[in-house]
Amino acid sequence: MQGIVEGSIVHIENYKLSQVIKNKFFIVLLESDEDVWLFSMTTSQKYLSESLIEHGKIVDRNFEYYCFKAKKQICKNGYSFSKDTFLKINRENAIEFTKKKLEDYKFTIKGILHDEELLDVLYAFYSSDKTKNKVKIKLEKSLNRLSHNK
Repeated sequence: MQGIVEGSIVHIENYKLSQVIKNKFFIVLLESDEDVWLFSMTTSQKYLSESLIEHGKIVDRNFEYYCFKAKKQICKNGYSFSKDTFLKINRENAIEFTKKKLEDYKFTIKGILHDEELLDVLYAFYSSDKTKNKVKIKLEKSLNRLSHNK
């Protein structure tokens, strides 16, 4: 479907959250098969001290994030986020999307993360005790493949 692969940054228009509909960015963590992907929703809301914000994995008290610094090129096509953007690493932020569910939305692919960046994002989720074990098993396969391609 429209070239969605691991590491894709997908912008979904009018995504329904619990109380509001917003345009949202997602990072594709992995492709389970050709019709199922695991997405992680981003936020530009800063829930942590400014002094802690740096590119990569951040641990603040009992919370874990992966930060993409503003204007840092993270994709093969040179794409970068305009604001500091975060993935919350927790049990709820690994969302399964099927081809059928994606067909309900208008979306565009903004870019595909550089392999090193994708490896860092996947490892941040994999190494966290906040990630479900069934997700870790799936991530391990991608991590092994990517680390062997280095």
